[in-house]
Amino acid sequence: MKNVQMCLFLILLSGCTTTEVITEYQDRLVLPPAVYLTSCTQPFTAPPKTYGEAVERDPVWLEAWRNCADQIEHLRGFYGYESAITNMSEEH
Repeated sequence: MKNVQMCLFLILLSGCTTTEVITEYQDRLVLPPAVYLTSCTQPFTAPPKTYGEAVERDPVWLEAWRNCADQIEHLRGFYGYESAITNMSEEH
């Protein structure tokens, strides 16, 4: 009789336990710093009036494009991608 009671107790006890693994996923929205999400601005909106003015604008345009490319590179780094720029030096 004791064996029967012990078996029933073990059956009841094993029915209360579970080995089911429940995995719960949560979406996390991770945003990069706001400075990387600003729009790239154009330094000039009107065309140059003279050739000399166009020549003077070239360094300004180059700096604007470089800043915009840096912004994209920072975003790539934030999301874990490799740099897309391979031929640019770090001295700018």
